[in-house]
Amino acid sequence: MNRRPGAALAAPLLFALLGGAEAADAPRDTYAHCLALLERNPEAAFSFASTWRDDGGGAPARHCVALALVDLGSPGEGASRLDDLAREADAGDAATRAQILSQAGNAWLLQGETGRAANSFTSALAVLPSGSPLAADLRLDRGRTFALLEDYPKAEEEFTAALAARPGFVDALVLRANAERAQGLYAKARADIASALALAPKNAQAWFERGTTDYLTGDIEGARAALGRSLSLEGEGPVADAARAVLQQIERPRMN
Repeated sequence: MNRRPGAALAAPLLFALLGGAEAADAPRDTYAHCLALLERNPEAAFSFASTWRDDGGGAPARHCVALALVDLGSPGEGASRLDDLAREADAGDAATRAQILSQAGNAWLLQGETGRAANSFTSALAVLPSGSPLAADLRLDRGRTFALLEDYPKAEEEFTAALAARPGFVDALVLRANAERAQGLYAKARADIASALALAPKNAQAWFERGTTDYLTGDIEGARAALGRSLSLEGEGPVADAARAVLQQIERPRMN
């Protein structure tokens, strides 16, 4: 079953807001129940979390309310509440606050508020403890926001930082290739694509990047082959749609 957006955001923070192993079993069970309910029925989760919040549920209850709002089609409201929660006294330690801000950033992206997403990710990186495993994901997410803002040099820098934090990070290699391609840095893009495919030969987005780069550099047959490979790996979805669009551009001169 595909996870709903809010439920997917919740996973890294399970029990973190409750103080770890020292927390009482009852709050742990209540929080776990709320997040599990979010997977199945966000309306019920919102109602449950709101009542729990009003009964003194604290940060865990407010967290579940915010995530339910994301699932209920109000990601901007959920993001705003997550940003606010991260600043509250009972929001947890620095690592927990960084995770909440990361969730806020991803919710802002769902809302289409790319600038606010970048602000949340930047705030998360500012409080993130040194050496945290979350650093690579946060750098990747901030890079995605810069790419959406068409600031490709900054996006490339973020993806490079993500790779420094997690060597061999395939998503960062593919997205850096995309940012490099957007800047006309085709040799660098090819190198990153080759590295990504060596690590993940069935990565549809990497094959799409290879095909698009081939097309832009005049290797039409290579482009057809790579884009076809991308479609064979992911027949539906945004990557497949993008691959079909490039293939249509390739074939258009032949049809005229």
